[in-house]
Amino acid sequence: MNNPYLTKVFHFNAAHQYGHSDWSKKKNREIFGADAKVHGHNYTLEVMVTGKINPETGFIIDLDHLKNIVDTHVIRVLDHSQIEKEIEWFKNKQPSSENLVMFIWEKIDPRVKGARHFHGLLWSAKRSLMEFKNRLYLILAGIFIASLVTCNLIANKFVTVDFGFKVFVVSAGILPYPLTFLVTDLISELYGQKKANLVVFSGFIASLFVLLFLWLGGQFNSIPTSIVDDVTYNAVFQNAWRLIAGSMIAYLFAQFIDVRIFHFWKKLTNGKHLWLRNNGSTIASQLVDTTLVICIIFIGVWETDQIFSAIIDGWLFKMMMALIDTPIIYGIIYLLKGKIDIAHD
Repeated sequence: MNNPYLTKVFHFNAAHQYGHSDWSKKKNREIFGADAKVHGHNYTLEVMVTGKINPETGFIIDLDHLKNIVDTHVIRVLDHSQIEKEIEWFKNKQPSSENLVMFIWEKIDPRVKGARHFHGLLWSAKRSLMEFKNRLYLILAGIFIASLVTCNLIANKFVTVDFGFKVFVVSAGILPYPLTFLVTDLISELYGQKKANLVVFSGFIASLFVLLFLWLGGQFNSIPTSIVDDVTYNAVFQNAWRLIAGSMIAYLFAQFIDVRIFHFWKKLTNGKHLWLRNNGSTIASQLVDTTLVICIIFIGVWETDQIFSAIIDGWLFKMMMALIDTPIIYGIIYLLKGKIDIAHD
């Protein structure tokens, strides 16, 4: 058989920044894109050697010797460094993967004894970026579900919100509700339609879970020393089933409409005009949501003019919140570009 190959794997972390000091920032960005900013990678280095097996040792090369060479002359030099600033070899060179491989080759090849050939394979892992992206998704999903559950729990209380030019009469549940649309728009933009729909469905399951335990809590009598007695509990939660049922029907229609319209505009504009899909999807979906939830909860309880007034106030209030969250979503997307991959579906 041909000479066998022996591979040893090493890991290190390093940062780098592409660019030429005599170029303008604009030109550096045009040529190098996001790599013109300082960024880091988790690198994996595979060192492969081959040659004749030493009949006395059974080795191609002493692995401890190989490990010592790589650790001393490569890993300790590169690990947690900013390559182009801290390593003399890279003076007047771009810290590209190609140059990095040449640097590693020059450090290892002269010192590998006994092996006939040396091969180096270097690749950068996106593991840390993917871990960050997954953690961010869980955080956004948690904010979404918490906002949704809070909406349902405080929806019984109606409040006035004075913006100076108009006093809105709205359910307290509307206050955290715009967060749900901000979050689904963020998830749609960063993770795609399937992930956004998954969060919407998860919120529906969470609300059913809350409804179940609100009902279960009402099936047991309170003790005499309970801070919350049966009368208070029932006054707050007795119509929770109607509130949550109405909210859930409206929620499912509105959220899926929001996600669908968001991606319709995203495809139509080829990913441009984030403000258009953010506000366009929210305007339509919030009108559907507000109309359905007010009608389901208050038809037969309020007069028609009260219902109509509540729909208009609720919808206009949500529209104002949508306008406020537009610069917020722009800012978040701007900060995250280059740090995580943006979905294109």
